[in-house]
Amino acid sequence: MTRPVFRLLAVPLVFLGLATSAAPEDSSLSLIAPADKAVFTFPDVARATVTFTWQAVPGISEFWLTVGQDADPSRPIVQRTSAESTISVRGFREGKYFWRVEALGANGTIAARSEVRVLTLKSGTP
Repeated sequence: MTRPVFRLLAVPLVFLGLATSAAPEDSSLSLIAPADKAVFTFPDVARATVTFTWQAVPGISEFWLTVGQDADPSRPIVQRTSAESTISVRGFREGKYFWRVEALGANGTIAARSEVRVLTLKSGTP
């Protein structure tokens, strides 16, 4: 008889939506670019690269970028992690996007959170 083999996958609870989403009151994360309400025009939006940048947080080694088409972060279209304070993303469609960054602590909980910013991407001649 063959016994089933189970493997434990270690995933920070915040990625599964199980950890608290409350960041400490005095811990905000400063976004650098794109500016809030920025509008970018590209000849082909799907091939364009958008670079998101924020200020590094002392003692934090991982950041979580969330981009969605509405302000509700529970319905993202892009979620990326990085040890750096910048992430570049391709493959967007024309439209309005909301983005934010969270700094994850050593135990996978949110140590700092940015404001939500709005970005608009358009097709056309820049």
